[in-house]
Amino acid sequence: NGYFLCDKGRFGAEYVNSSERIPVSMIRNSHDADPVQIEADIAKEALSKAAKGSIGIGSPRASMEANFALRDLVGEENFYAGIAENELGMLDKIIDIYQNKPVNIANIKDIENSDAVLILGEDLTNTAARLALGVRQSVKNLGRQMGADLNFPIWHDAAIRQLAMDKLSPLYILSPHTTRLDDVSHTTHISSAANSARIGMAIANAIDSSAPAVKGLTKDEKALVAEIAETLKSAKQALIISGTSSREPALLEAASNIATALQDGDNKANLALVSAESNSMGLALMMQGNNKALEQAISAVKKSAIVLENDLYRRASSSDVDAFINGLDQLVVLDHLKNRTGEQANLVIAAATFAESSGTFVN
Repeated sequence: NGYFLCDKGRFGAEYVNSSERIPVSMIRNSHDADPVQIEADIAKEALSKAAKGSIGIGSPRASMEANFALRDLVGEENFYAGIAENELGMLDKIIDIYQNKPVNIANIKDIENSDAVLILGEDLTNTAARLALGVRQSVKNLGRQMGADLNFPIWHDAAIRQLAMDKLSPLYILSPHTTRLDDVSHTTHISSAANSARIGMAIANAIDSSAPAVKGLTKDEKALVAEIAETLKSAKQALIISGTSSREPALLEAASNIATALQDGDNKANLALVSAESNSMGLALMMQGNNKALEQAISAVKKSAIVLENDLYRRASSSDVDAFINGLDQLVVLDHLKNRTGEQANLVIAAATFAESSGTFVN
């Protein structure tokens, strides 16, 4: 990410010093009993005993090493991703696109250097703030090119701004709602995630007729498709961005189709696909060949479960999680912040945050 730290990264780490931190490991005799503090050795022994015949529920905010340790503890056949089946499927789709499609996985410099950008169904400022800044930098490239054509030095920002005036490199956003990048976009088209995906599919077909065709677009949508397709085709470095936040798999397919359609010989289109949490991609890589999602964990008939850095109530309905927990003889939670799942655990083990431990996250 270079030298820059976005506001989310700079100020979003305050939870490390939160009053809601879990300071010590605790044990209780039942889900609703008062917890009793225990020493680390006793907690370790209790965790080891609980692991026998238990399922493990991992987390996209826990490190690769922590997820791997839990999987190793309970056995691979008893390890579940801890995210919804739909999200896990979309992450698998991202991995497949990156590994098997003719695309270039865009880094920050690629994003900043783009001269035409299409965002499909992703509110970047909320889901990937550093990428959003990169897009803001990219729309200035038209002015920089105008300055370069007149031999303006790149550092002469005031002269380039005056020359460019309000001219920006094209940014198109297809989104279910307004975003904080709309102020620099050429066009923001508000439509459902599913319809945005249809428009994206049509753009791919307009670039390359061998891509699947789309029917039923309105006259305005057809005009938008033609405009975006022509802009992307004529760009020196086009960029397509999408992600998982909308939970619409067709958006990833559309982004992949557009990037594939833009391939010109050895020149691959830049593609950036955003995942929701700090280690969503790492967890998905771990789960390849074992697509056990949260739904399967909740429906598993087990007497014991170990939950790693994951509040299940944020990922499934309260009634489903209540039924799951009430059916357990023992619930073990490893986490660093108090949450609704931990409040019902028989054993709560105080976990370290990223600032107090070492580990790996996959961007």
